[in-house]
Amino acid sequence: MAVAAVVSGVMQYNQAKSAARKQKQIAEMNAQRIAAEKAEQLRKMKLDQARTLSQAQAAAAASGVTVGGTQKSYIEQMRESFKAEQDWLQSASASQQAITRASGALEASMTRGAGQVALVQGIGKAGGAMSGAWGSAGGGSSGLVGSYPGSTFT
Repeated sequence: MAVAAVVSGVMQYNQAKSAARKQKQIAEMNAQRIAAEKAEQLRKMKLDQARTLSQAQAAAAASGVTVGGTQKSYIEQMRESFKAEQDWLQSASASQQAITRASGALEASMTRGAGQVALVQGIGKAGGAMSGAWGSAGGGSSGLVGSYPGSTFT
């Protein structure tokens, strides 16, 4: 019984370590997928924005549209707006990746902790079984109480 409890605890501990490694690997793969998706989204955004800027430049030149006084400032305002959108997308991507990695690390830590608890419980069960066997065999002072006249064991 004692050996089985320890073996079970060790096995659960090793399984938890393995599962924790896999959780971190999955989190890293997810973070890399997020980075790739956002990079593609950014690439498409830049193409769309370049197309929109070209159309705006052509339309502004043809119609004389002005914002802030000149056609040039109108186009600059569009560029600044587009740059802010790009910056936000990159920042959001970095945040999502960091959250994904941190979540994976937390899950892995919790899994490792559960494995450590299983190991300690297995060792505790083994210790309890050995203590019970020792007491049953007459070990310890409790088996001696009242066995010898005038004994001081209590």
